[in-house]
Amino acid sequence: MYTPAIGDKFVSFEAAYTSISAFAAANNFSIVLRNTSKNKESGEYVAAAFRCDKSGKYEGKNANYITKRIGCPFKIRIYFLKHTKEYRISTCILTHVHGHGDNNDDHSQNINVKYTSKHQR
Repeated sequence: MYTPAIGDKFVSFEAAYTSISAFAAANNFSIVLRNTSKNKESGEYVAAAFRCDKSGKYEGKNANYITKRIGCPFKIRIYFLKHTKEYRISTCILTHVHGHGDNNDDHSQNINVKYTSKHQR
C-alpha cells in the first residue's frame, strides 16, 4: 500500500489525486480538496491541499449545529514543478485526531513528522 511522503512526485494532478484518494480509502477516511490554485491560462492545478473531511472548525452562528469538522490536522499539499512538469508533495501531515470508519481508536499517532519544504513555483 502506498503511503504519501514529502518529495513524492506524480506525472499529473490526476495521478496525485488517485494515489492520495486510494491511501485515504485504504485507511477508512475521506479527503476533500482545499486551498487550490490554478494556472489562469491552462486551468490546470498548480497547487492544492488534500485535507481530511473532518479538518477545520464550524464557525457558523448556530451554536447547536452538529458538524463533522473537528479540526483534524491531516494535510497533504502538492504543487506543480514547471521545470520537470511534475507534481510534488511539499507538506505531509498524516496525523488524525479521531478514529476512522469502524475503528474507534484515537489514531492521533504520527505516521510522518510534520514537515513543509520550501519550493519554487
